[in-house]
This record gives sequence, C-alpha cells and structure tokens, in this order.
Amino acid sequence: AIRRKPVAHLVSQLHKQKYLKTGCTQARGREMLWLLTSFESFDALFRERGDGNAAEVASLLLSLATSALLGGS
Repeated sequence: AIRRKPVAHLVSQLHKQKYLKTGCTQARGREMLWLLTSFESFDALFRERGDGNAAEVASLLLSLATSALLGGS
C-alpha cells in the first residue's frame, strides 16, 4: 500500500510526458509497475534463478518494466 502513491505519480508523469506506451492505460501501467517493483517479484526471480545474482534480477525487472510501459505515441 505504501508504494501505490509514488507508483501512481510516476505513471501519471509518464502519461503526461507522452512516454507511456500507446494503448497502455494509466490504470494498467500502475498495476504493471506496482507488480514489477514489488519485493515479492524480485524475491521470486532471485530464488528461482538460484545463482545469487541480484543485479541480474534487477536488470531483468527493469527491462520488463521498460518494455511494458514505455513507448510513447
């Protein structure tokens, strides 16, 4: 719950500056970013990989967020 407000603000700014991917609503963007920035998502990937490479997990999540949200019109 504590991350909802900053995530909503970031997605709103992406939308206003026309960086949000065409067809991605702000509501959908908020949900995707909230999921991809959660500790639970990081932890699940980190544990599944089992190689102890936190930087690689962070890079993967950043790549997923970028692909899902950015693109503009």
